[in-house]
Order: sequence, then C-alpha cells, then structure tokens
Amino acid sequence: MVNKMRLSKILGIKKHSLVSIVGSGGKTTFMYTLGKELRRDNRVLLSTTTNIFCPKSEEADFLVIGKEKFKNIINQKSKGIYVYGGSKIENEKLTAISQKEIEDAVKSFDYIILEADGSKCKPLKVWNNNEPVIYDETEITLGVMSLEVIGKKIDDRIIHRIEEFTKLIKGLEGDTIITDHLIKVIFSQEGLFKNSRGKKILYLNKVESEKDSENLELLLEKIKENNAEIKLLDKVIYGSLKNKNYNYIDLFNN
Repeated sequence: MVNKMRLSKILGIKKHSLVSIVGSGGKTTFMYTLGKELRRDNRVLLSTTTNIFCPKSEEADFLVIGKEKFKNIINQKSKGIYVYGGSKIENEKLTAISQKEIEDAVKSFDYIILEADGSKCKPLKVWNNNEPVIYDETEITLGVMSLEVIGKKIDDRIIHRIEEFTKLIKGLEGDTIITDHLIKVIFSQEGLFKNSRGKKILYLNKVESEKDSENLELLLEKIKENNAEIKLLDKVIYGSLKNKNYNYIDLFNN
C-alpha cells in the first residue's frame, strides 16, 4: 500500500506511546517534524537517551533542564512541545532522560519521542557496543537513513565510525557506496535496528530528485527481498523531510 499522509498517521502512534529514533541523515529533523504535527492538541515530550543539541526557539514551547524542574512540570496541563535535558553540557548539548523519568513521563505526556543514538551530524553511521540506548517502554523503533550517501565515496567526512562501517560491508575506504551496503546496515544484527523494541519502521530520507527515485526503487526491491526472509521491518516510509512529502509501504510482518 502506498499513500501520502502525515508522519504521525503513517507511524500509527497511539496516546502515551514512546518512539525511539536511531540512525542518521535526518533523525533530529524527523523528531521535531513529528513533534510539530502533534503539538497543537497534545503534550509532547522530546528528549534523548544519549545527547542532543538544544532546540531552536521555534522548535519547542518549553525547554526543561534539570531533574527538579522536570518534576515540577510533569503534571502540568499545557499543550505543546517540551524538550527535556538532564543537564546542559558543552557545545549546547542536553544530556539524557533516565529510565526512571521515562516511567513517570509515559502517563503524563501524550507522546514521547527520543533520539536514541548520535551520528556526529554525518549522514551515515555504524554503532558501537554501547548504543543505541532503547528504553523498555519503546513501542516503535524508527530507523532513519538518507539516500544522499548512495554514489559517494566511503569517507570519514560522511560516515561516523568508518572502520566499523568498512568491516560491516566488507569494503574499503574510497569505495563507492551502493544500495547493497545500505542493505547490510539495515539488516545486520549490529546495524540500524540493533537493540530495537516494538514495531520496526524504516524511514528513507532525501528522496528529492529523479536519481533519488531510481535509487529508492532499487533499494525498496532489495528491502522486500531481505525482509521476506528475515522479517525484521513492519513498514518502510520514504520521502523528504525538507519537502514534507511522505509515502509508505507496509511489509510482511504486520
């Protein structure tokens, strides 16, 4: 099935649910885009299980820093986006919300959306032993991947943890990134959905040109083939966060 809808509708998120977002190439933008869709009639909590940058003024209605302040707002009724950080550290970053705070927040917020790993602002990454950090309450794990990397050279300027990446794909620095490499990142046990909980949904970002559409078509066929055997993914969303244009395909294990 293919359709154009709001992200919140495509995800099918329910009240008091938690979405954990992993990956690179649009992860933070996805979080804030989803938050903005939900903010009008809901209390939406955005935070991280690792570190995130402080929001811009237009991205949040309330910025909450520190556990005591969080306790004070946990039962407020005001609608909008709440961005929480346990503390503020260097480079204008906020630290993680704790598992205990999430347990308290699930009942008080209509939706909770968490970034569950970091990518150093690079469009492609591989994970270390300590990430992603996915909390127990997660009902949807959303993996973000950008099509902009296809056709580019394997280089540490665009890949976070390049040594782990070349090992995963059995390639070399300087090789050209192809769709088969992305398939390995998606479906590997140490890849995009490592430690995932709940429904697994893939979002393919930056489908913005005719070439992107060609790469997308090839990648989707390979995703269907692999998913038919492994049965990892529930759904694939694809489109452009920049253009707010989204479609999706339901897969085999719904």
